[in-house]
Amino acid sequence: MFEIQKLNKVVCEKLDQDSLARCAQVSKEWNWVFAPHVWRIIPKYRSYDQWRALRQLVLEDYYKQQHPPDQQHAQEQPPLESWQTNDPLTLTKYGQFVRQVYGFTLLLQGLGPEFANWGGPCTTEYTGPSASDLARHFLKRCPNALLHFDITYDHITSVDQLRLAVEALPRVHTLVISGREDKPFPVLALKLILAEASYRLHSLVIDIHKLGPDVRCEDFETGQSVIARPKFLEIRALQTDSDVDLSWIWRACEQLEKIDICRVDQDVVYSLSQGIRAWMPRLDTVVFDRHGVCDWIPDSMIGHILATVPRKWKSVDCGLRAQVGPLSFAALLLHTSTLEELAIADIQDRTGIVRILQSCTKLRKLVAVDRAGYGWWGLPEVDATDLIDWDPERDVLWPWPCRKTLETLAIVHDVAPETLRVTDEQTGDQLFAETQQHICERLGEFTRLKVLRLCNRSWDESRSVHLTVDTGLSKLDRMTSLQEVCLPYLRRHFTRQRDLAWMVEHWPKLSKLELFPSMKAYTWLEQHHPEIHLESARPPPWSQSPLSH
Repeated sequence: MFEIQKLNKVVCEKLDQDSLARCAQVSKEWNWVFAPHVWRIIPKYRSYDQWRALRQLVLEDYYKQQHPPDQQHAQEQPPLESWQTNDPLTLTKYGQFVRQVYGFTLLLQGLGPEFANWGGPCTTEYTGPSASDLARHFLKRCPNALLHFDITYDHITSVDQLRLAVEALPRVHTLVISGREDKPFPVLALKLILAEASYRLHSLVIDIHKLGPDVRCEDFETGQSVIARPKFLEIRALQTDSDVDLSWIWRACEQLEKIDICRVDQDVVYSLSQGIRAWMPRLDTVVFDRHGVCDWIPDSMIGHILATVPRKWKSVDCGLRAQVGPLSFAALLLHTSTLEELAIADIQDRTGIVRILQSCTKLRKLVAVDRAGYGWWGLPEVDATDLIDWDPERDVLWPWPCRKTLETLAIVHDVAPETLRVTDEQTGDQLFAETQQHICERLGEFTRLKVLRLCNRSWDESRSVHLTVDTGLSKLDRMTSLQEVCLPYLRRHFTRQRDLAWMVEHWPKLSKLELFPSMKAYTWLEQHHPEIHLESARPPPWSQSPLSH
């Protein structure tokens, strides 16, 4: 394509896999440039025909290297036309471009004998190379590839597959070790796998429901120490007997920076806490139940891990099934000088969030909603009046140390209706109480805020804060860095054009709004500020209210 090879490389690195494949079909010249780069990530050949074609290519190169005297793989058809070539170094040439190979199980399946037929039954006994032999040959042709492998219980029970995995482990970048629920995963096999992994191992995922000395891995030496030093460890499941020592795992985590904890028992928690204290000096990020699929993680377990070492955690992420209660918040208060990010989906302590805001000096992100951006139905919210934190002696707000550092605030709030509105004694009209002004004044102190999500329970608007010009929206004029704003969902009191115009004028970096405007406000924003993305449906014709003009 270009006469300068470096330009070709730059262009190819900017394209995704599908675009590279389409470019390779333009002409022979383009095919020569783009085809090798299609091999950057394996497997991207998802269909049956693509896996079969890849297997034929590897098989052909395998026989050319072996030069068998009599053996002819007659029972297998020639490769597909799109993969036919007279170049004996095709696999060698393409293999140099492979950068990532995903899936040990998928690789063995794709190179297995079941892909030898053209979709029909095999009438003769297969006598060719095994899937492990072809996978071993393929990986030798890809010397620059980083491997993302999964090793299961079935792999360790096959000596041939385990030997192949051990040979490939020094090149593995991401390793997932999975067991079975009905059979214990042998400790000896786990030690062997981690002992063969090298310094290239970046992420380690352990998904073992039961760890115990069940079977031995024969013909392998397991006396060597663990060399791998992963930076990310995810424990999807790990349960052991009390007499199983796990310290050798934690001893290899001295470079660990982030840990994800899901299904663990009390013995593992106790052992992990000792490991964090003794061998994980760089660890500062912990995630509980990131996927939201495990059993409930109790408050005592979370608090025990968080309280292991004071002034350590910078980022704490608690998923939907992580029950964050008084013990967890008490442990979090030990890290007020280091905590920068906190995400919680299940709040069981109504005042815990406010205590975090009152104490943390470096807090940048506080998200107390679920993964979809809303509160979990039925769980307690943050009392909006607690956000005020009023000093009655000086008649001002207590200063919070995070007011100059907080960039993201997402909470589900609740407030008693009698504190929001008062009745005028002369006219009998309902007026907004001074409480709303103080809440807006507290929010206005976060001058570096970029994302504000003030969610509410949609079924009771009387227990929600109203952010309008009349209720104190003008006190948020110093929040000039705001980019995304989500206001409470109010079905009867829509955001008026006057309020929307004030937001656009005083928040110049605003790019996304989540609210329910009146018809007039919606039309005005669509005509004058189309660059602002509005995350709400257009109000229906019957939604006009007294505040819609």
